[in-house]
Amino acid sequence: MLVVGVMGMSRGRALAERFTKQSGCEVKYVCDVDQDRAGKAVAAVEKAGGKAPQAIGDFRKILDDADVDALIGAAPHHWHAPATILACAAGKHVYVEKPCSHNPREGELMVQAARKHNRAVQMGSQRRSSEGIIEGIQMVQE
Repeated sequence: MLVVGVMGMSRGRALAERFTKQSGCEVKYVCDVDQDRAGKAVAAVEKAGGKAPQAIGDFRKILDDADVDALIGAAPHHWHAPATILACAAGKHVYVEKPCSHNPREGELMVQAARKHNRAVQMGSQRRSSEGIIEGIQMVQE
């Protein structure tokens, strides 16, 4: 069973719903400083077929939980790099939304953290794999 915590319940709410629908995946935490958003995300995960995750306001609780395998980072952009680095140091794998960082140095630190702690880090770039974009690339190449 893959256990995840999702940080940032704007974009993260949709991600939490998607992860909970994956076979063998549990969303244990939904995290947002806005408790109303976090509460609505709990209901959305339950409606999507998962068990109710814990609504929390501080993502460090996700990092402290030994049962959690991965942090899903969809918080405001300025948190993407720091949360990824901290998650790697805590032994968590990371899926982080774009942009992964604000500058090249943050990106380099993320790579260093992933390598140092032997963690998988993936940045979301969904628009590159959507049907319309693939068609557009084909048209340009032709």
